[in-house]
Amino acid sequence: MRDAKPITTSRPCMYKRAIIITSFIIILSASLVFIIGNPHALKGQSASGVSDLDLMLVIDESGSMLASDPNTWRIKSAELLAQILGVDQAGSHHRLGVIMFGTSPLLVRPLSDIQSPAAQQQFSQTVNENHTDMGFTNITATLRLAKSELDKGRSDPNVKRAVIFLSDGYCQMKDPMSDEDIKGCDREIRKIVQDDFVQAGYPIFTIALNTAAFGTTGDIYKNLWQEIATQTHGEYFEAVSSDKDLVKDYVSILQRLFGLPVDGGPTNGQAPITVPITLEDGLLQVTFAIVKDNPGIQATIVRPDGTELHQGDPDVDISGSNTSDTYSVNKPVAGTWLVKLSGQGNVSIFKIKKPSKRFTIERLRPLAVHPQGKPMNVAVRVLDENGKSILPQRFDLSVTLPDSATVAVPLSTGNAMYSLTARIDNTQREGAYTLQFNGKQDAVEFGDRQTVNVVKAPWLQLIEPRPGTDYPVGAPVEVTLQLMFNTDAIYMMPDKNDQLEVTLRLIQPDGQLVPNQAQILKLQNGGVYSGVVRVDSPGDYLVRALLTLEKSSGEKSQDISEASIHFSIKPTDIPTLTPIATLTRAAPTSTPVPPTSTPVPPTSTPVPPTFTPTPTPAPPPPCATPECIEQQTTSTILIILAVLGILGGGGFFAYWYSLPSMDNTLLSLGGGEERSLSGKRKKVIGSDLRSDIVLSASEVELKHAELRPAGDRNNPHVEIRSINPSNPAYVNGAAVTYPRILEDGEEIRIGQQVMTFKRS
Repeated sequence: MRDAKPITTSRPCMYKRAIIITSFIIILSASLVFIIGNPHALKGQSASGVSDLDLMLVIDESGSMLASDPNTWRIKSAELLAQILGVDQAGSHHRLGVIMFGTSPLLVRPLSDIQSPAAQQQFSQTVNENHTDMGFTNITATLRLAKSELDKGRSDPNVKRAVIFLSDGYCQMKDPMSDEDIKGCDREIRKIVQDDFVQAGYPIFTIALNTAAFGTTGDIYKNLWQEIATQTHGEYFEAVSSDKDLVKDYVSILQRLFGLPVDGGPTNGQAPITVPITLEDGLLQVTFAIVKDNPGIQATIVRPDGTELHQGDPDVDISGSNTSDTYSVNKPVAGTWLVKLSGQGNVSIFKIKKPSKRFTIERLRPLAVHPQGKPMNVAVRVLDENGKSILPQRFDLSVTLPDSATVAVPLSTGNAMYSLTARIDNTQREGAYTLQFNGKQDAVEFGDRQTVNVVKAPWLQLIEPRPGTDYPVGAPVEVTLQLMFNTDAIYMMPDKNDQLEVTLRLIQPDGQLVPNQAQILKLQNGGVYSGVVRVDSPGDYLVRALLTLEKSSGEKSQDISEASIHFSIKPTDIPTLTPIATLTRAAPTSTPVPPTSTPVPPTSTPVPPTFTPTPTPAPPPPCATPECIEQQTTSTILIILAVLGILGGGGFFAYWYSLPSMDNTLLSLGGGEERSLSGKRKKVIGSDLRSDIVLSASEVELKHAELRPAGDRNNPHVEIRSINPSNPAYVNGAAVTYPRILEDGEEIRIGQQVMTFKRS
């Protein structure tokens, strides 16, 4: 009989368990760091990268349009546009509104969701019911209404807001219109476009329907609408044949707005029609848009394997009306598809390919309003599809001045916070400065445009610290700013009723605020503001001063002055270490023997000294048993976890302790109702029932404004921000277009709700 061996766990098993546990800890820690550092990691994103759209469709219903488009293709194409947006399966969320106009504009459908069968049916019913002769052509009032509706759209930067304007004639308020009347109306249109649409960044896509709109007699109208499209960064189209070109134009507009490769155009022929469509591999989505000459025409889509598409099939969405049908297929198979029509009509193919590399220009400087006489610093970052800052292979900046002259501005490589920087020295002219950015990376071209309005306003000239200066860690650094107006130093405000506030902040190399460094500066003799900053770790930091001016009229503007400085450990701050090469063995402690009068010459071969080594204690026996190894591994992991927990918890507690809070403050909502604002987290005001402070009025957005703690623990403030600057909150009657510090007793208005901020 063999001796029974004890059952043991092998050493590799112990190591594997230790590795698994340690890996889990590392992965968990990395995940937490990623989520904390990247809040967008929790936000759902479109698989295609297709932007969400807030789109206002404007349709001319004047008397002349009835003659230009007797078969109402503008209505059929509008239904088709709604269907294309409605069946989008790429993960985007679109909203569509409609204005029909003649002598006056009519909002027949507010900006609202379109991606449900009920919404599309309601859309079709609405545009058909309101299709009628509406008189003359009031373009000015129509543009204002379209802008007002877009202002109510979503403020998310990933949402694109735009107008499609379809018409066949020039501005006509009455009959007859003199040449001077038309020119006056054109001037008013240009003013609306510049003051409202260009400033807001809303593109206008103009479609001139039929040759009456852009023929010999319509040149004034054509030139004006080309100008409108160019000024707003939209595009101008000429729909010669309404039954084909309108669909093509809508597809082209969506191509521009989506920012993704979109192929296809209308195909038509004699009935019955069979259109073969070859789809390549790797498509994210394909949409078949079919316009029918009459409601009785049947449409059939056949896959490459011979099967037909039906509503309810996986990855298939179908929408239809009396005049059009739209089929959306998610991740279609490659091969030849067939589109069959039993009667006359046309077919458009709308293909969305898997997204290639995309690059975004993040504009950081200047602000929308810039003081006259101050050099305009430009700072941008170019981000790839992962949000990482890159230096593109090519990047250009040109500036159109108020006198319409265009100049090229050289760019320089920025610091860790900016990719590229530039400086426009001459800002003596008041008016609009248009900055045009164009870049190229990995064969992908991208661009953006920014309009900056230069106005007469005070600004800050940063005297100290000088950019690029090196300072020792821990040493106080004095900050000095001179108040300026145009190019002159001033010692007091031009208008004593204007309110001026200067906030000093220090920005870390990672772009975050340095805790406990925010401070509000006071105006001193000579128009000087001063403060002191210091840091505890080396690196490149940004000293930033924010000037906020609120005029007695309620107009508000801001200006930023900043300088990049470096903190380092100076040589005098480094402890002196003895080089290893100079270390010597210590002499024995016995009394030295004096030398004899006659020195003994050394022997030819010196005898080295002998040392008796101190016996080294024998090491303890190794931990060889599996039980011992498991105990040591477990103990090590527990110690690591404890240390990580103590360090992480202590660091988080120290950071959290340093943050400002909104304790001892409240909002009075009237009628004796009050809401406490205590705590260090932001409070959201809106109509969403999940908001911290819920307001139910119709003009209140889901998330309308935020109240945030500002300053530091020893000097806390409460800051109010409008989530959508185009529909802002108001403080003491002034619109909150920038973050604003609240003072005790100030009145806040959101919609019709009036509240009072109080410190208890």
